[in-house]
Amino acid sequence: MQLTPDASEALDELWAGLKKVYAEKNAVPTSKNPAVFGDEIFLRLREYIASPETYLKSDGWINSPPMERKLWLRFALSKEVTLPFFFKTMRFLALDFTAALRSGIINELFKATGSPTLLELQQLIEVYRFSAEELMWWYCGWRGEARDWPDQAVLPFMAHNVELLKKLLIPPGPSWSIDREWLFKAITMLPQPPESVVDPLLNLALKGKQERVLAHMALAKLPDKEARIIAALADGKADLRVGAAQWLGQIAYAPALTALEQAYSKEKNDLAKGAMLDALEQLGQPVEKISGSKRIDERG
Repeated sequence: MQLTPDASEALDELWAGLKKVYAEKNAVPTSKNPAVFGDEIFLRLREYIASPETYLKSDGWINSPPMERKLWLRFALSKEVTLPFFFKTMRFLALDFTAALRSGIINELFKATGSPTLLELQQLIEVYRFSAEELMWWYCGWRGEARDWPDQAVLPFMAHNVELLKKLLIPPGPSWSIDREWLFKAITMLPQPPESVVDPLLNLALKGKQERVLAHMALAKLPDKEARIIAALADGKADLRVGAAQWLGQIAYAPALTALEQAYSKEKNDLAKGAMLDALEQLGQPVEKISGSKRIDERG
C-alpha cells in the first residue's frame, strides 16, 4: 500500500495529534506508559502500512493509546485514507476493530460517504481475524447505530450470514447484549425467510409469548406460510394447535375454513377447541352452525 502525499499528510496529522494527547496524559514516561510516539515507532508504522502484510500480531511493545474519537474520525474521513489503511493504522497501535464500532466512527464514515456496507466491512475485518458476529452484535445490539442504514447496505450481509442469524435466534429469550427485535427485523429484510430459520420461527410464532408477534412479522414473506399454519392444527401438542387457530383467525385466512371446522369437530382439548371456535367466528361462521348451540366459551 503506497502512501500518496495526501495520505502521508493525513497520517502525519493523526500521529502528531495522538502524540500530543498521549504526552498530556502521560507527562512522565514509565514502564507501563512508555513514550510510544517517537520517530522510530512512526517509521515502523509507515513500513507496516507500505508492506503487503495485513494482520499484525501484537508483541507487547505498545500499550493501546486512548481512542481519541475526533482525531480518528478526521483521519478516517480524509480523502486518501482507505479502509485498509485506516484499519492497519489502528491495528499497529493495538486498537481493534470493535473500537472503531463502539466509538461511532464507522457509522459516521458511512453517513458521510455511503460506504462501507456491512458486507464490505465483514470482508475487511476477516483479514484482521475478526468475525461477522462482531458486526451482527453491533447491528442488533442495544445501541444499534447502523439501524438507519438503507436496506441495500445491510441486506447482502444478512443474506450472507443466515446461519449466524439462526445461531443468535436460538435459543430464544431476552438478552442484555442484543435487542432481539432487530434479529427478527433483519430476517424481514430478506426476500423470504431462509429455510434454516423457518422451523424455529414457526415454533415461536405458534407458541411463543413475548416474541410471537415478532415471529409473525419475520414469517410474513414465507410463501407457504398459511399451509404450514393449517398443518399445525393437527399437531400433537395442544399449545401449537391453539397458536395455529389464533393465527389463522388473526389473518382471516378464509381458505382455512374447512380445515378449522374439521379440526374443531375432532378436538378434545378445551383451550384448543375454544381457539378454533374463535377463529371460525373471525372467519364469519355463525356459532350456531359451528357448535349447534349458542356460544359457550370452551375455556370456561
